[in-house]
Amino acid sequence: MARSRSQIDSYGFRANVAIVLFNEDNRLFWAKRVGMDAWQFPQGGIRPDEAVEDAMYRELYE
Repeated sequence: MARSRSQIDSYGFRANVAIVLFNEDNRLFWAKRVGMDAWQFPQGGIRPDEAVEDAMYRELYE
């Protein structure tokens, strides 16, 4: 989905969520980026009219 210009603020940023997951042994969950040799915490933009928590679950799913 293309980003709407209205999602980007006057400083060039957009609202986003990042999720840091760890278990009872303090082991972290990192996701490997598709088609890249890189790892990161799940994260992404918040859609207009989307609740932060809903964006978090959507990003985990994606």
